[in-house]
Amino acid sequence: MDPTHEAGRASVSRGLILLFCTLAGLLVISGGSIAMSITSGLGLSTSQQVAFVRGSYAVMILGSLAATVVLHKNTHLRPFWRLAFAYFVACCAIMVSDYTGDWALNLSGQALNTAKGFAALKLGEDAAIVGTIIVLTLLTRDDPNELFLSKGRLGLGLVVGASSFLVFTVVGLSSTIAKGIQPDKVGELLPAFLLIALADGLMEELLFRGLFLRRLGRFVGDNWANIVTAIVFTFMHMGVQFTATLPVFLMIVLLLGLLWGWIMQKTGSVLAPALFHAGVDMLIIADSFAAFDIRN
Repeated sequence: MDPTHEAGRASVSRGLILLFCTLAGLLVISGGSIAMSITSGLGLSTSQQVAFVRGSYAVMILGSLAATVVLHKNTHLRPFWRLAFAYFVACCAIMVSDYTGDWALNLSGQALNTAKGFAALKLGEDAAIVGTIIVLTLLTRDDPNELFLSKGRLGLGLVVGASSFLVFTVVGLSSTIAKGIQPDKVGELLPAFLLIALADGLMEELLFRGLFLRRLGRFVGDNWANIVTAIVFTFMHMGVQFTATLPVFLMIVLLLGLLWGWIMQKTGSVLAPALFHAGVDMLIIADSFAAFDIRN
């Protein structure tokens, strides 16, 4: 076969994979919001809307599972089964979190409108997602390294992750105190918000990048895999309410997503980007001290 024609076919195939994975990622992450938007104009009750959203995820779970099985059984398409399985795992993780994410809040006995209660809820939701991803990966006897759950280049990871986490946390807390929140109240709430940041950092890095970077990178290369995951990650933040300049915020999120993906690929571990991510979250989470006032 003509090498030029072969290269063209490879380019088209890579383009189709990129398009499919981008759309699939956006559907998995935004499926709940899309379903809720559809039901909002139909006059359905809250319970009916929740049922519709959960039904939508159930369809995505069954669809991605069927794709995984079909691909695994097909000799020519078998290399793609882990990629389909990653979407299945992501859908399952989101569904499990939706059903069981309040376990830590219920166990804590805290009210949701307190810092400790909110932290317990976030911890429960994040633990449900992370736990589901790890359990399903282990059940298939897949290598945890596929998820970047390894020490990788541990020294580099610790330096990058710990230093960025420390710098951003200090900046965030300093900004919070400068806005009039009393230092003693910041100290009382600090453990709860550190917990939220660390849990969210690990969960989002595992869900958005750990699940997909290696699996997608095998077919389109590391750079394109990083770009696709960063786009999906950015799209997930389109509904945020705490910024007055959404386009600028989304551009920053996209750049951070690309940076965290690159760090994950270079260190071979989720550790550094998770800590870096948690540090950046402290810039935002610290402002939430005011929302909880002095309740703890």
